[in-house]
Amino acid sequence: MIYWPEFLLPVFSEEALPGQPVAVRIKPQENADEVRTEFVFLQAAAVKGQWLNVTLLDQDFNPLGNGWIRWEKENQIQVTYSLFS
Repeated sequence: MIYWPEFLLPVFSEEALPGQPVAVRIKPQENADEVRTEFVFLQAAAVKGQWLNVTLLDQDFNPLGNGWIRWEKENQIQVTYSLFS
């Protein structure tokens, strides 16, 4: 058995659930400011509780910066993922 945090780290990218925008924050807190960088892909770098530290990537997979997204809230998964580039 593998838990969600261990599963999400090696997948290609994390994505917002359909119809729900993903808020990329500067810290792993709901009240933290949002990152303002335009990006195409989110790639997990680390897990801290209910939060994923992500690298923001452009369309050519070049890193643009980092931020935090909430992957779980009240036992509900808040993101989806892509296994392929």
